[in-house]
Amino acid sequence: MRKVYDLPRISCFLVLVGLILGIDISSMAVFISSDYFNEYFNHPNPFEQGMVSGAHPIGGLTGCILFAYMGERISRLGCFRYFSFIWIVGCVISVLVIDIYMVAIGRFVKGVSVGALSVVVSVYLSEVFPPNRKGIATAIIQLTLTFAIFLMYMICWTFNRFNNHLAFRISWGLEVLPALAVIVGTFFIPESPRWFVMKGQYNKGQELLSRLNRGSKLEFNRQAILNMYGNTAKARFRDLIKPPYINQMFMGIIIQTLVQFTGINVVMYYLIYICEMAGLEGKDKMNAASVPYLLNILFTFLPLNFLDRVQRKALIIYGSFILSIVMSLIGFTMWFYGTDVSPINGNPALVWKLDPRGGEMTIVLCFVFVSVFASTLSCAGWLYTNEILPSDIKTKGLSVCMGFSWVFNFSLTFLSPLMMSTLKWGTFLMFGTVTFLLTLVVWYNFPETLGLSSQDIIDMFNEKSKKNIEHDDISSENKLKGKPPPIPQDHSSDTADIIERSYRSAAPPPESIEEVQEKVRENKTKQRDIYLDGQNGDLGEQKPVLSPSEEDTMITLTAISSDLSGMSVKVSGTGPESRVDPYSV
Repeated sequence: MRKVYDLPRISCFLVLVGLILGIDISSMAVFISSDYFNEYFNHPNPFEQGMVSGAHPIGGLTGCILFAYMGERISRLGCFRYFSFIWIVGCVISVLVIDIYMVAIGRFVKGVSVGALSVVVSVYLSEVFPPNRKGIATAIIQLTLTFAIFLMYMICWTFNRFNNHLAFRISWGLEVLPALAVIVGTFFIPESPRWFVMKGQYNKGQELLSRLNRGSKLEFNRQAILNMYGNTAKARFRDLIKPPYINQMFMGIIIQTLVQFTGINVVMYYLIYICEMAGLEGKDKMNAASVPYLLNILFTFLPLNFLDRVQRKALIIYGSFILSIVMSLIGFTMWFYGTDVSPINGNPALVWKLDPRGGEMTIVLCFVFVSVFASTLSCAGWLYTNEILPSDIKTKGLSVCMGFSWVFNFSLTFLSPLMMSTLKWGTFLMFGTVTFLLTLVVWYNFPETLGLSSQDIIDMFNEKSKKNIEHDDISSENKLKGKPPPIPQDHSSDTADIIERSYRSAAPPPESIEEVQEKVRENKTKQRDIYLDGQNGDLGEQKPVLSPSEEDTMITLTAISSDLSGMSVKVSGTGPESRVDPYSV
C-alpha cells in the first residue's frame, strides 16, 4: 500500500486523531441538565455526576500508564490502531448503557484511548516533524480538538430534540467514526524514524528521514541520526528522577498542572450550570452554553499564525496571568451579585443564584476566559512539555507528565459539583489564585525552548547540572579554607564572547585567528567526512591535525561560520565530542 511522506498530508492524519481527543469532552454537556436524562438515570446525585465526568480523565491516566509500557514495544502506528480499537469498544458500551454506572464505564474506556493517543500523537509529532514545523502541527491538532468539541455539542443538541434515551445513544454511537478513520489512515502514513533507530534499523531510519525531508539539502548519516534522537536505549522510570532529567520532568509536570488548574475543563464541562445559576432556561441556556465551544475554535486559529515564531515561555506566562485575573473576577462577580438558594431544578450542586446583571457579567467573563485560553495556553503548554523533554526519555516522560495532567483533570472534574455546592463562588477564586502562583514558578525558573533542538536542550541542562556540581564543590572547599564564595561569571552566548572565551581558555594561546581560519579551510573536507558521511554511516578514524586547544577553537569557529558543502549545520559542543544537528538549517 502506497504511503505518503509529505508533511501536509501527514498533518491530515493528525486531524483525525485530534477528533478523537476532543469529541467526548462535550458529549455530556447537553444531556446532563436534560429532564429526560436525569429521569432515565434516577436523578444522579453530586457524587454520581462527578463520577461520570471524572471517569473520562481517570481513564486518560490509565491510558498514559499503558503507553508508557507499550510505547517501546509496539510501533507508533501499532499504538494508533490498538488504542483506536479501544475507543470503539468504549463507544459500543456507551450506546448500550442501562444505568449511570455503565455511562461512567463507557467514558472510562474511551478515556483510556484518549489518554494514550494524546501521548502517542505528541511523540509521533516530535519524531517526524522538524522543530520549525512542530508549532503549527501542534496548533492543527488543538484546532481539530476544539472543532470536535463544538461538533459533538451540536450533534447532541440536534438529537436532544428527541427528548428520550435515543438522543444520547445515537450521539455517542456516532463517536465511532473518527476511530475507524484513524485505523484506515495508519496504512497510508509512515512509521516514526526513531522507531527504526530504536530497533537498530539505521538504514530504514535514514531512508525515511530523507523521504520526509526531500527537497531540502539535509543529509543524514548514522551519527547525525543518533544526535537527533539521543540515546536509543530503553529509559527506565527511575531515570526520570535523576539529574538532569528530573529538572525537565519537573517543568513538564508543572506546565500540565498549570493547564488543569486554570479551570478550563470546569468551565467547559459545567458552563451550563453557570447558565442555570444566571437564570437562563430553554433555548437561551443552550445557545449561551454553545458559545464557548465556538470561541474555542475561532481563537485556536491564532496560534496557527504565530506559534512557530513567538517564545513559548512568554506565551504561557502572559496567557496564564490573564486567565488568573479573569477567573478571580468570575469568583468575585458571583460573590457580589449572588445569594444562597435551594437546589435549582432539583440539582443539589446548584445552590447559588445570580441576579440578571451578575449573570450576564459572569457568562461574558467565561467567554473571555475560553478565548484567552484557546489562543495561548491550549497550544503553548502542550508544545512546551513536548520540547522540554529529550528524545531518549520522551516516551515515558510524556506519559508521566500527561498522567499528572489527567490526575488533576479527574480530581477537579470529579470534585467540581461538590465544590460548587459547598465553596460556591470560592471555587473560581481558588482556580485564579493557584493559576497565579504557578505562573510565578514558570516565570522565575523555566527556560525558553523556541528555536532549540533536542540536543540543545540536553546540552543546556547538562551544563547547568555540571555548573551546580562544580559550584557546590568549590563552595564546600572554600568553606573549609575560610574563603568567600566565588563571584558568578557572565556566561553570555554572544558569538564574539564564544570566540574570546575559546582563545582565553587556551594556554598557551594558539596561532592567530587568521591562521586558525586557514586551517579550517584546509581541513574542510576532513571535517565533512567526520560529520556528514551519509554513504555508510561510518565515522572512521581521523588523525587530528591541530592540537587539542586549537581543535576546540576550530570547532567553535566551524559552528559559527563554516559552510559545509553548501549547507549550514549547527554543531553542538566543542572538540571531539561535537555533534551535528541536521534539523538546525
